[in-house]
Parts: sequence; structure tokens; C-alpha cells
Amino acid sequence: IFITVTGCRDVITGAHFPRLKDGAILCNAGHFNLELDVAALEQSARRKYEARHNIQAYELANGRTVFVIAEGRLVNLAAADGHPAEIMDM
Repeated sequence: IFITVTGCRDVITGAHFPRLKDGAILCNAGHFNLELDVAALEQSARRKYEARHNIQAYELANGRTVFVIAEGRLVNLAAADGHPAEIMDM
């Protein structure tokens, strides 16, 4: 499980995706939705599908699948149901 919270661009990039273990979960809780290079992930994926609500699965050329929560957007805003204190504390 990788949770970015840096506020920086390109924390996890296209160079990282082939090295992730099968079933890796990525989400972003940083300042903007630029921490995960989702565009590079989409380009390198041979298949993309919605595994569950707000969870996108990317099947890579090496056969591994990477899961991204809320399309790489701010998870506490994009994947939450409202704004309870438990979510806003993330």
C-alpha cells in the first residue's frame, strides 16, 4: 500500500509501476492530484477497469495488477462519503 502525502509532483512515476508487486494499492492524500503519474500508468497498462466503486485496476504488461483509489485524486475528498472527522483527519 502506497499513500502519497507530500504535496509534490511525480512522487510515483512510470518508472516505478513495473516494479510494484501484484495487487499494489496506490492512493494520494497530498495537496494536488499530481503525486501519482496516472497518465503514465494508463499508457503502460494493457487493460484498465473499475474493480470497485472508486478503485481503478490497471493490468500491466508484466501481468501484475495495480489498484488506484479515486483515480489518483485526493482520497479524503474524492473517495469519501461526506466529510466526517475520521476522513478529514487523514
